[in-house]
Amino acid sequence: MATFGERLKQLRISNNLKQSDIANIVSISERQVSRFEHDENSPNLDVVSVLADYFSVSIDYLVGVADEPEKNTSVADETLDSIKKSADDNLSLIKSMNDVINLVILQHGSIEELQKKLSILSDINARLTKALGGLSRKNADEVLQIIESNNETIKEIIAEFKHPHHNAST
Repeated sequence: MATFGERLKQLRISNNLKQSDIANIVSISERQVSRFEHDENSPNLDVVSVLADYFSVSIDYLVGVADEPEKNTSVADETLDSIKKSADDNLSLIKSMNDVINLVILQHGSIEELQKKLSILSDINARLTKALGGLSRKNADEVLQIIESNNETIKEIIAEFKHPHHNAST
């Protein structure tokens, strides 16, 4: 198996890059790049991750664990696609809810009950924003759960305010 240094040098040369180019990509010195290529030093995970992304290879390939350079991104891509779809659904529901809010305000003139429901959504959105702040594979499932919870709450509010006669307070 190849070492990290061998793989880095091979990728650098095959992409017509200089050690200074690699240094600029990962914000380190040229000397440090040389040390990596000669296997005198080992990079930290951030450097390895940036280089793997830059060269479009897997981290396993770059560090010499795998022989195939292709990234195995299918799980990550599927997760991101799910998040994007859920976020799009959420946006669509929020637009629908905005229409319903405007209708309720016009029909009833009182928004106290609506404000209580929107407070729930505000709490959910705060959790979503916090989860998105540090999005990683680890918390992608949490983000999806929050988005789905938000979508369900929005659907309930829309249904409740489309049919105000079911609401005992009106």
